[in-house]
Amino acid sequence: KDAITLQVVVQLVSVTLAACYYGWFYASVQRATPGKMAIGIKVVRGDGQGSSFWRGFARYFAMIPGSLILGIGLLMAGFTERKQALHDIICDTVVVDRWAFTEHPGLQREELSTVAFVILALGGILLFGLVVLMFAAVRYGPAAH
Repeated sequence: KDAITLQVVVQLVSVTLAACYYGWFYASVQRATPGKMAIGIKVVRGDGQGSSFWRGFARYFAMIPGSLILGIGLLMAGFTERKQALHDIICDTVVVDRWAFTEHPGLQREELSTVAFVILALGGILLFGLVVLMFAAVRYGPAAH
């Protein structure tokens, strides 16, 4: 019983810290986590104003329902007018280029940044490698003989 209680407490603390991480970064001057900063995007309110800590905190928890059923709430970002996922709609947020809603909107980019391209390429290579390893394990693993 003590082990279960400890596990529940550890999980609650972990989730709370993660939500605080997002809340703090979205309320910061950059309005973005380090990963979002690296690829040149930020999270703002629907009207372009900055997000508060509590809105960023809530946005973390709002991702849960959108992730549950095959990630449909996340995929819907590709089909909404402002490219908002379910958690963005729930929390009135939108992900935009880092120069959007600034004194220099002309610096916004339509194309992917170099960092974003590299991350996507490495992710694709990793995914391909995992698929190859899975097929090799099925084909040549101990149960194959």
